[in-house]
Amino acid sequence: MRTKRFVPALAAMLLLVVGLSACGSDSKDDGAKASSSGSTEEYGSSGSEAGGEAEGDEVYIKDFEFSPKTLKVKAGDEITIENEGGTDHTFTLDDKSFDSGHIGAGKSITHTFDSAGSFSYHCEIHSTMKGTVEVS
Repeated sequence: MRTKRFVPALAAMLLLVVGLSACGSDSKDDGAKASSSGSTEEYGSSGSEAGGEAEGDEVYIKDFEFSPKTLKVKAGDEITIENEGGTDHTFTLDDKSFDSGHIGAGKSITHTFDSAGSFSYHCEIHSTMKGTVEVS
């Protein structure tokens, strides 16, 4: 009799593991503009070490982090957010004025900051991923 209860519990555990492993692996772009930046820069090499502060036009996503953590740009600059990780992420401004939708692994999107200010952002899928774009 013990075997009969074990099989459904094992099946439920297997379904849970499979379901969790698929979390965040949706490869749709949700309308995000895919683009290729043509950059040959390495992760985090836009003037700082990975995760720090930098001037430039790219934010990289890798290992569940945005890099650099703080990007400095000028008003009117277009930045590229490139997902070098293995799962989907988003680039969502905290004030909700821009949301990239899902950015699939190996994909990128662009966004133009038209006005000066400090813009905090996060990944809607992974709430611990955060960064800031400072626009002068």
